[in-house]
Amino acid sequence: MIHYFSGAKQQTPLSMIKVSLFNQILQIIPKDIFNNLVGAHQSDKHSKGITSWTHFVSMVFSHLSQSSSLREITTGLRSATGNLNHLGITRSPSRSSLFTLISIETLSSFRSFTLSFTTTLPLV
Repeated sequence: MIHYFSGAKQQTPLSMIKVSLFNQILQIIPKDIFNNLVGAHQSDKHSKGITSWTHFVSMVFSHLSQSSSLREITTGLRSATGNLNHLGITRSPSRSSLFTLISIETLSSFRSFTLSFTTTLPLV
């Protein structure tokens, strides 16, 4: 069953609206700074399927959806299959890929990114 939002001129599926809002949140992230830090920490050096960006998108999704397991994260991302390219990822990561990416190198690049990102955010 597809739920529709009719606030616009034409009806839009609610799942697409959710992906669109998530995409808007991700657009706030300065991807050039993220890529520079991934390169500096060599986080993608040994990745075998998903990149640090896919891992980051998965972790943001996990936080926003209040997922408590890797299964919930991967199933939630898989439910937006056709729309993943709007998030900058090509496919939903598997549970095993997410599990292996949780390493010191990836976490150190995320820690550096968080510190540099918070200093570049405009105060609201």
